[in-house]
Amino acid sequence: MRSSISLVCPYTHDPLRPEGDAWVTRDGKTRYPVVDGIPNCVYPPRLGADDERWSKFYDLFAPFYAWSERSLGGLVTGLDIVEVRRDMMRLVPGGPGERILEVSPGPGTYQPDLAAKV
Repeated sequence: MRSSISLVCPYTHDPLRPEGDAWVTRDGKTRYPVVDGIPNCVYPPRLGADDERWSKFYDLFAPFYAWSERSLGGLVTGLDIVEVRRDMMRLVPGGPGERILEVSPGPGTYQPDLAAKV
């Protein structure tokens, strides 16, 4: 079953409409390109200086994210993080032949589990 797509501008929250190879704001001034079939609604398109510094920090930390989630996450929460992830994946709809759009995937920790669903 397919549902219709409804997107809004992340800055103005106005509805976006498809136009050619992009989604555009009502006034047509802001365009969000579709890349490999996925609307790229990143705003702003260029990071500010502060965000750029955090992005670099994140890039350094990302390779250790899965390890820290498994190791430290359990210590902090008292939960088996891997089991919690499996429980979460059971709640995600999807099946063979369907597509799932993961928004803000970080280092991709959930992507193998999502790929297994489809």
